[in-house]
Amino acid sequence: MMRLVRATVALGMLVCVSSEPVLAQSLENRPQSEEKSDRVLEDYSECVASKRTGKGSLIKKFLGVPVGGTLPPHVVMQLVVSDCLEGAGQMRMAPELFGRSLYSALYRRDFRKTEPTGFVAATSYEGEFEPGTIMTPNQIYLRKVGDCAATENVTAVHRFVIAKVWSAEEEAVLPQVIGALSQCYAVGEKIVFSRSMLKGILAESLYKFRHGMTHTQVASAQ
Repeated sequence: MMRLVRATVALGMLVCVSSEPVLAQSLENRPQSEEKSDRVLEDYSECVASKRTGKGSLIKKFLGVPVGGTLPPHVVMQLVVSDCLEGAGQMRMAPELFGRSLYSALYRRDFRKTEPTGFVAATSYEGEFEPGTIMTPNQIYLRKVGDCAATENVTAVHRFVIAKVWSAEEEAVLPQVIGALSQCYAVGEKIVFSRSMLKGILAESLYKFRHGMTHTQVASAQ
């Protein structure tokens, strides 16, 4: 069993995880506005990640910086694909949330049909990003959260990531994911995520593990 050092992270109010029993927001009482925005972001990210958009090199540059890091505005703007906005109209999104959603989309694209048989947590994250990149304590902590949960129950984490957001499939496996995550915190600690953010954190760990990534391979499957 892995337990991470104590930290405080608050990224949303949809999924609450702790070392003690908690309630996760269910399909029955979900805010419709948040469900819609999560679905739009998921569809957009999957469109951008698809090979037909021709954005592989830009995705590599975007993901060459740890999620939540500082990116030139034009890098984000270059990932605006008008063909992917059909039916969505205008869309505003935080680069951090978009980065998480991209990892989820990339993982589903490459590994939807092949369930992992195991997972080994990384011992270091050096080399995953552009040379000279320094990760913040919060970025390292979230990577460790993803690795820890995947180590505890890689099957549940995989099924959660490949499930459509706010779907019955996602709802069915969420308790197992929360159970795995609860093994990663100190007693009495609580952490709050949005569903999309949580899915992206887990997807990054799975995606990089299954691609055996270094910073030179971030877009190897683009």
